[in-house]
Amino acid sequence: MNQLFIDQVIHKNIIYEALLSYYLPNGSPTAVPIGFKINDNDQVVLRIYKDSRTHNVISKYNPDCVINLTFDLNLFLKSAFKDIYGELPIEIFDKSHYVNAPIIKNCYGYLHLKPIEVKFFENYLISKYRIAHLELNKVNFVYTRAFSITLELLIYVSKIKYCIYDEFMLKLIEYYVNLLKRIANSNTYTNLCGEILKILNHYLSKCQQL
Repeated sequence: MNQLFIDQVIHKNIIYEALLSYYLPNGSPTAVPIGFKINDNDQVVLRIYKDSRTHNVISKYNPDCVINLTFDLNLFLKSAFKDIYGELPIEIFDKSHYVNAPIIKNCYGYLHLKPIEVKFFENYLISKYRIAHLELNKVNFVYTRAFSITLELLIYVSKIKYCIYDEFMLKLIEYYVNLLKRIANSNTYTNLCGEILKILNHYLSKCQQL
C-alpha cells in the first residue's frame, strides 16, 4: 500500500469519479463510469445500482477490477451510454499485470483491485476491494470548472437512463448547461454538451412512455 498516495493524492472517505474496468463473462473487456472512495481500512468501496450490467456481473462473478483515473470526458460519455455508442473498442484496453482485469491505456493512474466482499441492498450493492497495486503517473492539469460541470451532467444523465430523477435534478441540469455555455464556449465542451443533451432527451422520452 502506497500510503503517500492515499494521504496526499486520494483522501479517505471522499467520493471520486473514475472508470471501472473488468472482464465480462465472455472474456471481453469493458469499462463503466464509477464513483469510488477509500475507507478507513484502505479498502476501495463501490456502490453499484441495480438493473445495471455491472451489478449483474459483480452479483454473479465478483471479478477483479481496475480503477482507471482519467480526465478524458469522451471516455466517460461513451462508457456510460453503450446502448447509444456501442461497446468501447478493444484496442483501448490492455491487461493488468497485477490482477485478472483489463486497464484502459493512457490513463494517468490505476488502482488494481481484488474483491473482498459484497453486500446487497434493495436498489444497489456495496462491494469492497483490496488494492493489489497502485500506479500514478505525473499529472499536468490546469483546472477548469467546465470539466467538473460536464462530468456532473454525465452523472445526472446516467441516472436518468434508469428513470431516477425529479424536477430539482432537471432544473440543475438546465442550470449547468447554461453555465457551461457561459464559461466554456469551445468546441470540446460545446460538442460534449450537445451530445449529453441529445442523450438526456432520448432517455427522458423513454421514461415518460413508461
